[in-house]
Amino acid sequence: MSLPWGAGSDARVRFAPGTASRGVLVALCAAVVLAATGTPVHANVEITGEEPIFDGLRHEDFRVRLSDGNVARGNVLRVDLNAEHLELRPTLARNQIVGLETMASLDSRARQDGALAGTNGGYWVDFPAGAPNGLTVEAGRALAGEARLGEDDGDTPEVNNRPRSSVGFQPDGSAIMDLLEVDLALELPSGIQVDIDDLNREPQATADDRFRRRGSMVYDHRYGGTFSAPAGARVIRVERLDPKIGDTASGVVSANHVTEEGGSFSVGEGESTIVAWGERGELLGDVTEGESLSLHVDVRPAATAASAWASVTEAVPGGPLLVRDGQRTDEAGWRLEGFSAGHVTGRQPRTAIGTTGDGQALLVTVDGRRAGHSVGMSLRELADTMRALGARDVLNLDGGGSTTMMIDGAVRNRPSASGRSVANGLFVFSDYSFDHSQRLSGPDRYATAARVAAASHPSGASTVLLSTGESFADALAGGPLATSVSAPLLLTRGDALPDATLGALDELGAQRVVLLGGTGAIDNSVRDRLRSRGLEVERASGRDRYETATEIAGRLDDPDRVFVVSGENYPDALTAAAPAGLLGSPVVLTRQGELPAPARHYLASLSVEEVVVVGGDSAVSPAVRRELEAVTGATVTTLAGADRFATAAALNRWAGNNVGGLDSGRLVAAQGRDFPDALTGGPFAAARDSLLMIVPPVDVSAAAAAQDYLDERAGGVNEVTLLGGVSALSSYQHWQLDQLGRR
Repeated sequence: MSLPWGAGSDARVRFAPGTASRGVLVALCAAVVLAATGTPVHANVEITGEEPIFDGLRHEDFRVRLSDGNVARGNVLRVDLNAEHLELRPTLARNQIVGLETMASLDSRARQDGALAGTNGGYWVDFPAGAPNGLTVEAGRALAGEARLGEDDGDTPEVNNRPRSSVGFQPDGSAIMDLLEVDLALELPSGIQVDIDDLNREPQATADDRFRRRGSMVYDHRYGGTFSAPAGARVIRVERLDPKIGDTASGVVSANHVTEEGGSFSVGEGESTIVAWGERGELLGDVTEGESLSLHVDVRPAATAASAWASVTEAVPGGPLLVRDGQRTDEAGWRLEGFSAGHVTGRQPRTAIGTTGDGQALLVTVDGRRAGHSVGMSLRELADTMRALGARDVLNLDGGGSTTMMIDGAVRNRPSASGRSVANGLFVFSDYSFDHSQRLSGPDRYATAARVAAASHPSGASTVLLSTGESFADALAGGPLATSVSAPLLLTRGDALPDATLGALDELGAQRVVLLGGTGAIDNSVRDRLRSRGLEVERASGRDRYETATEIAGRLDDPDRVFVVSGENYPDALTAAAPAGLLGSPVVLTRQGELPAPARHYLASLSVEEVVVVGGDSAVSPAVRRELEAVTGATVTTLAGADRFATAAALNRWAGNNVGGLDSGRLVAAQGRDFPDALTGGPFAAARDSLLMIVPPVDVSAAAAAQDYLDERAGGVNEVTLLGGVSALSSYQHWQLDQLGRR
């Protein structure tokens, strides 16, 4: 017979036989502090990749060659707990005590409060689903006590409460972990103390009659559902209790009655509820409305000071405690915490938290059940791997199919059970104030473009340019036209208008739409949809991207300068859009080794003083530059660098000296490895009299030229606008760019 509750992992846990007693803590304490000897730390933990996530927060990938030759792979979040703007704390599923939620959903909610990254959290039971299985504290308030463990005897499951390890977080951000025994007692007006079995649990029948004859529970206002009371139980409503470790919470009784047949109850707003039956129910029979009851919560840790636990603001249950003071603890203690020999030696996905002793916390996930990728780890292997990663104290967390690491809104490991629901997660939060930057983003490129358009034209725009968001070719030359007619650039799918784009057209009050590109880029069905909404629609298009660029360029007044960029890639054209637009100069596209006929004919019709070629020989060959000089008779200036970022920096330095009226306090940043956000960024930057700088993904300093240019601007920039979400420009890059205004 399987147990009706679990540990939040794929397999149901079979616990050690016997009924727990308060004396079991003695054996557990001894096992926790007894270090194993002769067990070497893994010497073959290899860091295979690393990246910054935020100031004080880094991510690492690692690989471990296990003793039998198999490979396990995992992820580490290294958290600097001394960083004032970072905090590690749990988040409850569904924002209540019971209930389950996917990590993706949990992460989405936590991100609204500043979460940057996190993993699945502590253990829980299935009855009621998601109830914490061990000491749990939120905002200083105790929500659950000891772990509920059990053993299937073949007839009736044996249930008992037993000490188990938890991790707690103190007001200064530091983390402590230990094996804990929790005592709960209710003090009556008469001074009598009544034992409380637990907080926020369902009463459960067991093989031991003493649990049928007496029992008691306290339910918090955050419970989040109904709970059961056995027949003959006394149900007492009391004003909200906020039990804190080592302290007393008091409340006035508002109702006291016996439910003869039992039933389901819920906790009212601003209340707590006490349920007691048998002998304990009889002791509470004389309590009357208006009297005060007091709840005491005491914790006896195995090795740490009780006073340290009295100050924790958050805590989640784990177990077992694998490492203490740099040494692996005795495995006998692991089994007494309810982990069988199969869990000690069997391999599966794992999650753990460790502290290094120098102010760092490690959140670690280990993938498993992935043939050819990772076999997972036993608890022994997990303990030694955590030591090799630098942890001195280590607590195992809920694992198995729950093992998930989230970074910047995305799953970063390879879970064995996709979309698994959990009861809580451990997240790294930041309260950093972005005083010198803002991010314009939406759930996709179309929504991001809509937000950029609204920001660049807050008073609306009668004309809007519309480009496909599925390729860059036809929109490369559109930036200067957008500036000349004071129009934002929106994106569309080739065969359908996204809702975000339609909403932006309405919000802007658009009357006229110019489609950039032919029907191969934007189908006539999109044109017809726009016309059906009462909009005037026209196209700027040619037989290919080169002719389309000259068609767009021809809509500008006669320029005295023209920009020539590669039509075979996008970075140079996107960066050129802002200065070209501010100068009223068209952008003409060329092939690397040949000046296309449409470009040649257009340029020959002009009388310009300068041709600005953006990009080096790999973008625009010397032969093409010579032809440009011959066709126009103008001076040819080449702005180029070793890569796209160096070219963008060279172009922006040139613009700083040649474009009048620039607002040196503003800068726009977009990711330079993909085009959609930067496509809308040129017209946006020009509308704000500023320049667009492209940067590499994840870390600005990954491109030395980008970092050098930004360093030059540091101190003079007081507002940076980032285009795109964290998948385009990471949270770390947001912090890096915000620092420009703080130097």
